[in-house]
Parts: sequence; structure tokens; C-alpha cells
Amino acid sequence: MKNNKAFTLIELLVVIAIIAILAAILFPVFAQAKEAAKKTQDLSNLKELATANIMYSSDYDDFFARNDYQTPDRTQFNPISWREAIAPYVKNGIVMLQSISTVAGVKQPLASGGLFFSPQAPANSAGDYGANQFLFPSEQAWHDGNGGSPASCPNFCDQNDVTGAANPGVAAAPSVSQTQLLKPANTAMLLPLGIDPTYNSSNTYVQGSNYWWSGAGANTLGGIPPKAFDADLAPDYSGGTKNGASNGLIRFRYSGGANIAWADGHGKYKKKSSFGWCNDLYIPSQPVDSWSGTDYNNASSWTGTGICVGAGFSQS
Repeated sequence: MKNNKAFTLIELLVVIAIIAILAAILFPVFAQAKEAAKKTQDLSNLKELATANIMYSSDYDDFFARNDYQTPDRTQFNPISWREAIAPYVKNGIVMLQSISTVAGVKQPLASGGLFFSPQAPANSAGDYGANQFLFPSEQAWHDGNGGSPASCPNFCDQNDVTGAANPGVAAAPSVSQTQLLKPANTAMLLPLGIDPTYNSSNTYVQGSNYWWSGAGANTLGGIPPKAFDADLAPDYSGGTKNGASNGLIRFRYSGGANIAWADGHGKYKKKSSFGWCNDLYIPSQPVDSWSGTDYNNASSWTGTGICVGAGFSQS
């Protein structure tokens, strides 16, 4: 008689069950390992960019770059930003484009990949890291009078070539020196931003005024973002409560936190619950809301019962 060997149905079901259990255990581990690798790469990118900015400031009397440098050889909405300013120190992620140039046959540099792109940002999106607007002043790109409304932001529409009583033009917003920072190690320099799904791109800086008025300062003590700041959204300039991160707001991509490069050059992860407008972004005397009719810088937040004082923060 032949002795036929085969798995019984019970044995087969047991093996399948064991494989399913192992898969259920291991798949989350693989996902966590993948996220950890992206988080490490993200932090590495930020530290490299922070070092480049420190090198730039060392060559320019300790001043950081401004976010916008409007030049006649570039289109209005593509001025040189801090990204292109530090390009000689990075030499990575820079492409030359004719589409942003106003001079035929002459291409202009644009930072759009390499170190300037976060591994956790949506695929095929343009950019992700943005500079702290208080540290890298930015107000000019949208308000040069060509179809905009420059009279509505009379204080900080800098680099403006439009003249007249209603809009006399303003000197460029002053650059910021490392020496004027009260707490360089606790002042955010570069942060991951939300992606605007309409254009699949981010801004070049964290908008201090939008961050404050869209919910962070208005709703929570110390300007810590509301719990819902965990999605990529189109910008909301209406002043309503934000339910996610627009292309001008910090995006917390890693387990409720974000890697951040700080003004002294180091990189560190910080939880959303402890990152605030008062203690991590704001720099005294720097403008917050350029659309205001006065030099509005939220000074009241630091006095009396102001939201920053109430949260126990100090500027000294």
C-alpha cells in the first residue's frame, strides 16, 4: 500500500492563521520603521539647510537672508527667496528655469527638490520647508501694485515701486541678526509646511499673521495650534478657524510633532502640544500683520493679561 503524505485541512488552516497573525504583528512594525526612516531623513535635511543659513549669515555680518528679493529679471511671484539665497552653500535641489525669468534666453534658479523637499510631503508636491517669517522677513511678493491692493497694507509692502499718496512705497523690511535674538536655540528657523492641494505646493515661509489669526493665538493659550492642525489644506485668509495646515502654516507630520531647525543651527523634534506662536516663532519688534493700518506686532500679547503672558512665556 502506498503511504500518501499530505496536509490535513486543520493543519493548513493553522498555518494560514499563524501567517495572518505574524503579518498583523509585522506590518505595523514595517510602517513604523518606514516613518522613522523618513523622520530621520527629514531632520537631516533641516539640519543641512540650517547649517547653510548659518554659513550665509556668517558671510553677511550675522544677518539672515530675507525671504524675498524682488529683482527685475524674475517674475513677480517668483522672487529670490531664502532658498535661492543659500543655494551656493547647499548646491543641491536647484533647477534653472526660463518660465520664471523675464529675460529671454536667461534662466533663473529655483529651489524645488533635493534637500528642500521633505520625504513625508505628498508625492510630486513642490517644496515643503518654510522659514520663520519673523526671522526671514517677507511682505513684498503679492503687493507691487500690478493688480494687487497695495494701499491695504501700507506698512510692510516693501520693495514697492509704486508711488503716490495712497501708496508711497516702503523700505525693505529689515533683516534679522543672530545677535538680536533673545533665545536662538528656542527660536524656530525652518519648519515643514502644509501643502496646498489646489496647487500641490507649499509656501517659502511660515506666515506669522495667518498662523495667529487663523486660530492658533485666538483659540489656545500661548498660540499653540488647535488639535485639528493635522491635514494639508488650501489657505484660508478669511480669519476663520483653521482645521488644518495651509501652505503657510507648520504641518505636524510625525506622530503629532515636527522636526524643526532652530536659529542656532541645531535640529530637534517637537510635539504639536508644546509648539507655540509665543515661545517658538515670535521675535520682538518684528511685524506680525502687515495688512493692519498700524505697525501691529502683537505687543499686547506680552503685557497685562495678554495670551503669551497668561501662558507663562517671557521675552527675556
